[in-house]
Amino acid sequence: MKLHSPCLDSHRWQSETSVRNPETLLKFWSNNIETLSSSEVKFLNALAADKTETLPLRDQAKETPLVIRGSFLRKLILGQLGENLVPPEGIDIKHAQVIGDVVLRGCTVDFPISLEHCKVLGILDFSGATIVDLVLKGTSVERLYLSEIICRGSIVLSYGFRTLHPMVARGARIGGQLGCSGGAFLGYPLAISIEAAKIEEAFFWRQVKGLWGIVDLTNARVGCLIDDPDSWPSRGNLRLNGFTYGSFESNTSTIYFDRLDWLRRQYEPHLADDFRPQPFEQLAKVLRETGREAEATKIAISKLHFQRDANFLR
Repeated sequence: MKLHSPCLDSHRWQSETSVRNPETLLKFWSNNIETLSSSEVKFLNALAADKTETLPLRDQAKETPLVIRGSFLRKLILGQLGENLVPPEGIDIKHAQVIGDVVLRGCTVDFPISLEHCKVLGILDFSGATIVDLVLKGTSVERLYLSEIICRGSIVLSYGFRTLHPMVARGARIGGQLGCSGGAFLGYPLAISIEAAKIEEAFFWRQVKGLWGIVDLTNARVGCLIDDPDSWPSRGNLRLNGFTYGSFESNTSTIYFDRLDWLRRQYEPHLADDFRPQPFEQLAKVLRETGREAEATKIAISKLHFQRDANFLR
């Protein structure tokens, strides 16, 4: 995809426009000349006045999209546009285009980041970063990297979130929830990987759209699994070996045939000559612990059937 840089107007951020820390910004801008787009100036003014949620989808004066450069957003997040400019509530951007990559690999961010209903024409890279919360509800992004991230709160990739490339969160540590319900994970052959991730609370996987690739949950651990049968990939594209979860949400289907169909969607060798019993044992354990003894027994019997067939194939 060929990207075109937005037309930039020269502005200097003025300390008198309701800034959060006028002295700090005045000192910063006296030593640095920065070229900002009109959209970026609009955003800074709104941020300083705690009104970013009122920013329009388009610059009404020019009828052009509200555009923020990835390099500008990175500097803002890292405090390079002035100390204490971002409030403790964090950055909240709605209905904007972000042009270019936002690379925060290995960085520490002490406030929430929310990009809702935005279009990111580039990469969001939080690999190895330490963050509070990340909300990308309704946002499309070319590539999202979350491997080894440490998130004290939750990561929300839901309802309108869209990426055309694999969403990789291998080894992530999430203190809250990972919400993917209503998202579109269109990467192929890999759609999403949370291999070896640890999610303290819930993993939401409902109403997922347009799934073609592999969903890799190998050795991931989540507190509660909240899913629906139709959101999982087709047979052969699900990796469940080593995946553990403490419970199902009350509205999650625990019907034997639904859960057996879920297990049947695994990588085919793991159901045949390279049979992996752990997904069956984990499911039976959780069903039994939550009072569904009959379903647990049926899953245990199914495991024996698959295991017998696997031994026959060897």
